[in-house]
Amino acid sequence: MRKYTIMDFKEGDHVYFIGGSKRKFMPVIEVNVDKCEVTCSSEDSKGLYQRKNYKPSELGKKEDLSIKVITLGNDF
Repeated sequence: MRKYTIMDFKEGDHVYFIGGSKRKFMPVIEVNVDKCEVTCSSEDSKGLYQRKNYKPSELGKKEDLSIKVITLGNDF
């Protein structure tokens, strides 16, 4: 898995917390380069949205998990 730095994130990226037992995707709503924090929004169990700050090393990007499909030519 790739390790990210603060410069790898931008608003609108979809990320997940690496230490979580379930992969729950969260949008990045703010990147604070000075504090080296990525702020994400997530929904709690009551349906309310919460903001939480993460270090870049705590996050993975959704695109890292996407399935890559390789199509082979059919010579049948």
